[in-house]
Amino acid sequence: RLAVGAERLGCLGAFGDRTFSSVIAYSVGIKDSAVSGQSILDYAAKSAPAKSYRSLADEIASYAEAA
Repeated sequence: RLAVGAERLGCLGAFGDRTFSSVIAYSVGIKDSAVSGQSILDYAAKSAPAKSYRSLADEIASYAEAA
C-alpha cells in the first residue's frame, strides 16, 4: 500500500502548481466513520485524517479568497 501511495504522489508532479499541498492521512477510522454513517470530522475529530481534511478546507478557502 505504501508503494502505491508513493507512486500516486509522484504522479502529482505532472499537474504542476494545479494541486493542493495538503495530503490526506489515512487511518482505519476513515472506514469506521463511513460504516457508522458519520464524517471523519464527527467520528474522530482529533484524528490525523480529520486534521488533514480541515487543512485542505483551509487551503481551498485561501485559494478562493485569493481568486
